[in-house]
Amino acid sequence: MIKDGPYAGADLAFSLKMSTAFWTIGLLIFLGVLPFYPPTHAFGDWGWVPVAVCLPGLIAMIVMVRLHPERMSMERLLVQSSLSVAQLGLVEWMAGGGSAPYAQLLGFSLFGVALGQPLRRAVPFAGYVCVVALLPLLYGPSGFPLGVVATSMAVFLSICTFVALTMSHTRRQRARLAIEGEAARSDALTDGLTGLGNRRAFDQALAGLMFADAGRIVLLDIDDFKAINDSFGHQVGDECLIACARALRDCLRTPDSCYRWGGDEFAALLWDVAGVFSEEAICARVQRRMRDSFHLPDGSVPRLTFGSASFEEAPTPGEQLVVADLRLLERKRVRKDLRAQGSAPTAA
Repeated sequence: MIKDGPYAGADLAFSLKMSTAFWTIGLLIFLGVLPFYPPTHAFGDWGWVPVAVCLPGLIAMIVMVRLHPERMSMERLLVQSSLSVAQLGLVEWMAGGGSAPYAQLLGFSLFGVALGQPLRRAVPFAGYVCVVALLPLLYGPSGFPLGVVATSMAVFLSICTFVALTMSHTRRQRARLAIEGEAARSDALTDGLTGLGNRRAFDQALAGLMFADAGRIVLLDIDDFKAINDSFGHQVGDECLIACARALRDCLRTPDSCYRWGGDEFAALLWDVAGVFSEEAICARVQRRMRDSFHLPDGSVPRLTFGSASFEEAPTPGEQLVVADLRLLERKRVRKDLRAQGSAPTAA
């Protein structure tokens, strides 16, 4: 389904199928009628030359839509429908104008366009079809069954207008539902407090790394976060989480990504781990950003501890996550022991 632009809500695959069906049926009818109304009235036997040129083009158009739908677009479908209408008008003129029944086949193009195109393009196309259908009035009015053709066109236009209005309403509903669905999916994968991806988003991203062979998983933890909540209140704790999330997001580069893993823990997936963009450098940058942008009411800055694992250190993303988590816990244990001894480390 197309999500934006004038074709928002349109189903390209459905339009391709219906257009192919209409063109195929119209081609079969055209081939069946051709021996009875040959294109020799205007040019004699030379009239078969344009037909010999147009037929392969129409067949190629049907085959192209059928075999290579990825190359098609709604705009291209409209152009091809316009060309098929012009070809029918040419053949009708060469076959004797109003005495040849080719104008009746124009309805197939009308239906195909009404099913896929927005009203602002379907209406001008319908006018174009009417002009082609009524052209015999200019060069052969004596043999032109005006009443028959006009009635047929009126019926076709009425049906196509109804179809176009129905499809326009359907496209608007589909576009609205798609937007709502995207918003719901985004909400389901976003942490409401920090705006980062949540645990579900992280798990999905992690599952997509099954065949990755580069980069690292990094877990970040705010030290003594419970004490921050207990000492300064949960509002300050929330502000601390938001500041940490902002600092982490600002220190990453595309295509790296970061998530709130749960509670006071954050996770990042790093792809460029060379030089200044190693996980140690990024964590140091996050700590500096926190120091520059956020202070607790007592003037102190929350400290961060991290643990990481490369995609080469464990065979599966789940095991890499376990390794990173164990390293995080080990660093916190070491820091706690050093603090107990009165010599806390100076780096995160």
